[in-house]
Amino acid sequence: MKFWGISIRQEREAVLILAKKEDKKTIMQEIHKKCGMQSETNGIVLSLPVDEIIGVN
Repeated sequence: MKFWGISIRQEREAVLILAKKEDKKTIMQEIHKKCGMQSETNGIVLSLPVDEIIGVN
């Protein structure tokens, strides 16, 4: 579907997980097994560093 000549993609969901650095790779691998590009969800898993966060105990 296009809107003003720009392709509009189907709505997607994002899941954010805050985890310890040493747990990151295992978590990412397990998510990829179930929801990666080879699954019907065609999902991607990415990691971003977090320097600070407010509101989480």
